[in-house]
Amino acid sequence: MKKISVTLIIAAFFGCQNNAETENSQATEVVTAETDVMQQPLTPADTIFFSYEYNEKYNDYALVYLLNKTYDKDSVCTANFKLSFIKNNASIYETELQIRGYENESEWMIGDSQLGEVTAPSLHCVSFGYPACGYIQEHFIFHISETKSDLVHQWQSAKDGGYGFWGNVVSGTPTDFYFRMETYYPAGENEPDDMGIYEVSDSIHFHLENNKWQISYLTPKDSAYRSQKIPFDDFH
Repeated sequence: MKKISVTLIIAAFFGCQNNAETENSQATEVVTAETDVMQQPLTPADTIFFSYEYNEKYNDYALVYLLNKTYDKDSVCTANFKLSFIKNNASIYETELQIRGYENESEWMIGDSQLGEVTAPSLHCVSFGYPACGYIQEHFIFHISETKSDLVHQWQSAKDGGYGFWGNVVSGTPTDFYFRMETYYPAGENEPDDMGIYEVSDSIHFHLENNKWQISYLTPKDSAYRSQKIPFDDFH
């Protein structure tokens, strides 16, 4: 995944999200699909532990399998992965992710900090990307249980030099929560050098009802509904 300017990403963030599949897009493309258990044994490419406690981490974790990689005429790599979520030594949910724009240096990791205070054994965030400033990161919220498991939501983030865009769960419960995107970028010309603009967008309500996730956009999609000028030091 090539490093690109976060400022340029922010400039195009709201207007270009719907064009992620065009030829010139540098954002990682993710396709998800549920899959049956693979018949052939695979070697895990990564292990994601959802607990840092040594005696508990093998009670709740995910195995990531690299299924294959292909390259197009422009040498862009498409990688197919399988994620297997394990609870108490049993695989209870598997899904496949196809990522276009994969780089060998990228990693799978726990992203539960994106969930804020809404934490529970049934709700996990998994992140993917090169772990350094200026690189696009992919984030996936999964609801995992023995009766109902789903990929609930996915989004991208990138930060560099104190600027960037990111998403978080801001309130709720594991089956009824609210999510939003946030952005902070330089204010630009005719403003003090340290002045930035903070914007909030994509306020979304997720609710599990009758074993099906209901998703409601509370604000216009891909459009900032709150904007404020804040000096860099005050923001951080």
